[in-house]
Amino acid sequence: MASAPITAVPGARNPAWTLLRIFLFAGAACIVFLFVTNQASNEEIIAVLPWLCVAVALQLLPIFTTRSGDLFSPPSWTGLKDGFDLIVIIVGVFAAQRIELGPLSALSTATRIDLTQQVAMLQITSRGAYLLGYFWPINRGLATRFPDLTARAWRPTRLLFASLILASIFVFTYAQFQSRLGGDLWDITRLREGKAVWRDDVTMTWMTRGVQFGFLPVILLFLYSGTTRSRAALVTSGLLFLVVAFFANRLGQRGPAVAVGAALLMLFHYTWRRVPLASFVGLLLIALVTTNVLGTFRSSERVDTTFEDEFSARISKPGDAMAEHATDRARLTAQAAVLYYFPDKRSYLLGESWEPLATLLIPKWIWPEKHDGELWTDTRIVPRLIGVLAPVSFPTMLYANFSWIGVFLCMYLWGVFHANLYAWHTNASVPSTAMLYVLTLVVFTPTFLGISGALQFVLPMLLLLRFVTVKRHTTPAENRRNTPRTF
Repeated sequence: MASAPITAVPGARNPAWTLLRIFLFAGAACIVFLFVTNQASNEEIIAVLPWLCVAVALQLLPIFTTRSGDLFSPPSWTGLKDGFDLIVIIVGVFAAQRIELGPLSALSTATRIDLTQQVAMLQITSRGAYLLGYFWPINRGLATRFPDLTARAWRPTRLLFASLILASIFVFTYAQFQSRLGGDLWDITRLREGKAVWRDDVTMTWMTRGVQFGFLPVILLFLYSGTTRSRAALVTSGLLFLVVAFFANRLGQRGPAVAVGAALLMLFHYTWRRVPLASFVGLLLIALVTTNVLGTFRSSERVDTTFEDEFSARISKPGDAMAEHATDRARLTAQAAVLYYFPDKRSYLLGESWEPLATLLIPKWIWPEKHDGELWTDTRIVPRLIGVLAPVSFPTMLYANFSWIGVFLCMYLWGVFHANLYAWHTNASVPSTAMLYVLTLVVFTPTFLGISGALQFVLPMLLLLRFVTVKRHTTPAENRRNTPRTF
């Protein structure tokens, strides 16, 4: 993609205005902090609350201070996602009135306080390095190497053909899954049994891949609706998403539907109309309660109730829902476990977490034992240390491998990558680029899970876009109008 070098990052202009916004945001954050602290009556909460509040404030800082005002720019999106996770942790601590760290809860009060403060410091360090890399990147020309999807015309016949092929893969795969699971096709409460179908037999993990392919034609149709401004295509793709998400969740996997739903919301933001922050927070709460209910049906204890009853009971108590989510996801426990064991009780991994990438493309139905000796990926670190089934975040995995120095340097480079990714998206200003941008932003991180997600969604979508669109000839005047802007 030929383009002029990027000289600045969107949202970083007008330093005086940015400083004023930072000052106002800091003032509001201090008021909220004083109010929350005043509600704390436990010494553990009082000791860790300032650290956690600073981490939350740093996560949310770009949303209220950058001039671009784009809710789904990389610093805003990552701040919303990670800041919400930290708020959930704070609510969980308040609900329990102590620092619960799963199997590590038996440690002394001083140790649990120290670990939680280190968790907050890890968040502050990684976020600070990320923002430095985003707003002051060392490489501003990486965006010129991203795919050029401008000046391409849709071919409806190719779109229909690709959608039918993907839908056929989805239907065939789901039929195989349903034949093994049995029972009512519309029963959403048998998630534990559904997950056992492919979890207990690793040669059946191809089912998860095949079912998730059902999201791709939905994404394509949603993208086509934004390109052609077709409301019928928009409504149809929305309904199809709900259907595919329902069936995908019956396999006991909550993450893919949430990720694709977030990507579609972001694409709506870029191709139809802007999504207000309040609306996004409301949808986020609905997604949180939904995942909680699905997690209940997937747990070891059978729940004799309906989805509708569980959802209505929990949506009316958002605080309790957030506390339940904190316990379910065990993010504080996962991060604390890594900080507790590394490096005092276990040497740094020094890149061992990425070793499985060498065999990632070999399916398990061909080589079922390929991951048997790989104990330190982002999904296995915490189960290996304390037996809790919880993946670690990207910064936490960086710490387990490379210590604090690795966290700072790698998160800085991650910010550089996101700065160029956003510049590529804003320079092109076409729906196809917007879709690849949001999918990359939502599912891809340099972790085992993140790279696997990119191979499931980002790479196939790039290939599909190359197939269903063709390069069209443009006039010199159009070429001048489509020349990427220089920031």
